[in-house]
Amino acid sequence: MLKKEEMNKKTIPKGEFKKIVKDSPIPAVDLIIEVKDGILLGKRKNPPLKNRWFVPGGRVYKNEKLKEAVSRIAKKELGIGVNVKEFLGVFEHFYNGSEYPKIDKHYISHAYQVETKENNFSLNQEHKEIKIFKEPKKGFHRYLKDYFKALKKSPKKIEEELFL
Repeated sequence: MLKKEEMNKKTIPKGEFKKIVKDSPIPAVDLIIEVKDGILLGKRKNPPLKNRWFVPGGRVYKNEKLKEAVSRIAKKELGIGVNVKEFLGVFEHFYNGSEYPKIDKHYISHAYQVETKENNFSLNQEHKEIKIFKEPKKGFHRYLKDYFKALKKSPKKIEEELFL
């Protein structure tokens, strides 16, 4: 297993990642972050959801546990720590387009309901703005609406050793 420092520095060269995006689904985690007044969303800067509200998330690195990916992404995208509350399920996301012209993107995303007591959020290259929403709004992407629905279904608590 890679050390965390090595894992965080491990990047896939652009040409290779382009081939992966073209030929394979991307394993990912999405964070449905609960804060005092609702769910925290970011307005994306990058394709495939450029200029759309969505949850923070990203790909899982080789040899990285899902729980580690959740923590890494919360820290990287928002500068916060989070606690996993529940596993909401596995969601398949198919996007027309990606950061590569004429290549569509397919994520297999593990969605986690997480909570934080922090209220100082920092923006990185992923989001141009962050905002808290109590409920889905007209115009939200259907995959985001699916996450709001999953929160209301109140899935069973999972055993940490099975999914994290």
